[in-house]
Amino acid sequence: MIHFTASNGLFGAERAIIELAVAQAKAGQEVSVVSLNVGTGSSVFEKELGHYDVDYISLPFRKRISIRQLSMISNVLNDIDPDLVHCHNYKSNIYVSLSLINNRKIKKIATLHGYLLPKLFSYLRLYYFIDKTLLMNFDRIVLVSDKIKDKLPPRIMRSKKVYTIYNGISTEDFKSKVSSKNVINASEKESLKFICVGRLSPEKNYSEAIYLFSMIEKEISKSELLMVGDGPERERLEALANDLGLGSKVFFTGYVSDATTLIQQSDCLLITSLSEGLPMTLLEAMKSFTFVAYRDVGEIDHVLMKGELGYRLEKNLQVCAKDISTILLDSTNLMSIKAKAKERLDAQFSAEVMEKAYRELYESLSS
Repeated sequence: MIHFTASNGLFGAERAIIELAVAQAKAGQEVSVVSLNVGTGSSVFEKELGHYDVDYISLPFRKRISIRQLSMISNVLNDIDPDLVHCHNYKSNIYVSLSLINNRKIKKIATLHGYLLPKLFSYLRLYYFIDKTLLMNFDRIVLVSDKIKDKLPPRIMRSKKVYTIYNGISTEDFKSKVSSKNVINASEKESLKFICVGRLSPEKNYSEAIYLFSMIEKEISKSELLMVGDGPERERLEALANDLGLGSKVFFTGYVSDATTLIQQSDCLLITSLSEGLPMTLLEAMKSFTFVAYRDVGEIDHVLMKGELGYRLEKNLQVCAKDISTILLDSTNLMSIKAKAKERLDAQFSAEVMEKAYRELYESLSS
C-alpha cells in the first residue's frame, strides 16, 4: 500500500500521514510514501519520514501540473504495481486519478484533510476544480471532519463512497506519564505561555488570537505568546502586536519543522481558525496536557466535548480573556480538564484507532 502526497512542509496533513504510516507498519502492513518533492518544504517532510523509518520515494516535481510529470507518476505506479494507492492532497489526487483512469485493479482512496477555496482566477482554483471533478474516480473518499462535506459538490457529498475517519496521534510515549508542568501551580510560574501553531494566513484568524492575548495579558501580566509559523500575514500580525504594546511579549518564530516540543512547553494553545478539519495541533496539545481555547470549527468542538475539555471562544473577547485566565490559575480544575482530555485522546483519537478505521475501509474494497 502506498501513500501519495505533494508537501510544502511539515504541517497537519503531513503529520497525519506520518502517524498513519507508522501505525500501519506497527500493525504489520507493508507501507511506503511517494513524496512529490516540490522544494524545501517537501524535503523537511521527507526527513521526518526518515526519522520514523517510513519507506519513501522522493520524486522531484514542479508546482504546476504537466504531462511529463503525469508520465513519471504512471511509470512509478507501473513499476511498483501496488494493490492500493492512498492520496492526501489535490495534486496527488489529480495525478493518480489520471494515471489509473483505465486501471480497475489498483484501488484508490483520497483523504481530504481540509478544503479551502482558493482565489478566483488562480491556478490553484483551477486545480481544485479538476480535483473535485476527478474525485468520483476514487473508490473511497475520506473526510477528517464531517463539516468538510458542506464544501463539496452535492454529487460527492451524497455519494456512498464518502466516509469520515478522524485523525489520530500516537500516545505511546505518554502512557502513564504526566508532564511536570502539570504539578506546578500557574501562579507560581515565571510566566504563562500561550501558543499559536500554523501558517500565518487569513483563514487562521491570528489577529483575533493577538487581540485575545492582549486582554489575557491584562489579567495575567506574567504571560507571553508564541506565534509558530510563517506566511503572508506575518508582517501585518507583527505590526498589530507592536500597536497593542505587546512587542516584548509576542514572539514570531517563523517556520518550525516540529512544533511538538513548543506545544508541550506551553500552558494554552489558541486556535482561532475560521476553517479547520481536525487539526493535529489539537491532538498534540491533548497529548501534552496543554489546555486549548478554540473557535468551534471542524471537529474541534466534538473532540473537546462542547467545551468540557477546553474553552470554546463564543463570547466577546474580554469575557473570554477573563474566563481563560480563571481556568489557568485554578490548578485543581485545570489538572482535571487536562487529564480528561488525555483520556479521551487515548480512547477515541489515537493513531491506533485511526489505523484500525482505515484498515477496515481498505478491507471493504476487497470484499
